[in-house]
Amino acid sequence: MSRLSGTVRFTGLGNQSLLSSTLSKNQNTLSLTLQHYFPLAGTLTWPSNSPKPVALYKPSDAVSLTVAEFTVEHYFNHISGDHVREASESRPLVPDLHVNETSASIMALQITLFPDGGICDGVTCHHAFLDGKSIAMTPLGSHAVPKPTAGEFQSKQKVFEHWSETHEPSHTVRGTFQLTLGDIEKLEKRISNHIKISKLEYLSSFVVTSARLWTCIFKAMSSSERKSSMACFVVGVDYQARLGPPTPLNYFGNCAGSHLGYVQARDCFEEDGLAIVAEKI
Repeated sequence: MSRLSGTVRFTGLGNQSLLSSTLSKNQNTLSLTLQHYFPLAGTLTWPSNSPKPVALYKPSDAVSLTVAEFTVEHYFNHISGDHVREASESRPLVPDLHVNETSASIMALQITLFPDGGICDGVTCHHAFLDGKSIAMTPLGSHAVPKPTAGEFQSKQKVFEHWSETHEPSHTVRGTFQLTLGDIEKLEKRISNHIKISKLEYLSSFVVTSARLWTCIFKAMSSSERKSSMACFVVGVDYQARLGPPTPLNYFGNCAGSHLGYVQARDCFEEDGLAIVAEKI
């Protein structure tokens, strides 16, 4: 599992003349915002006398910001659209995070400008310091930085491993598929025809959508994989609201885990395959 998380956000400006002023505003906003997140400018390291990694920072530290520009005309709509495309096309929009055998940067930022009036904000963070929810909260306002969490770390090697980069495998594609309310209701009906809702406790839109996605992935497998594969569905879980007492609303750090579901790939091709997967999730 990767210890690095790369995310991008696209904004269509519709006018190339707005790029310069928008870039300046973004830089100023980032500078002001990160004053409330000063540990993000530091370095993650693991002293020999410490049971877990620590973040070291000093007043002169800074978060790396890369400003890039695409020179290909009419590319913004392509890279930001919902259609299927090679995943590697998005890689240049995500900044690299410095990682070596003894230390790692915590955050890196990138702003990419497109000549046809679009802008992309890219963020890469180290998961040993903060989880996905905290990453999403970062640019939106100031939040308290908590004491280190009590989670266990397996080894130094896994925290600073080189293979956990954000590069995509060459054979993968990326696309966005939308399910309407009507689509979800039809899937719910199909599932409920095979399994009682009470057995699932609650058939949420997340379960229905995930089950549909999982069965589609199985159907894309080769015939040999379908016969022998045992698949695992991993769901990220935000524990903040599930703790007693819950964490403060402005909690910033790590408080996440995972939930696993297993299923034989061949079961997904049965008539009630969608229901089997939904039950496992």
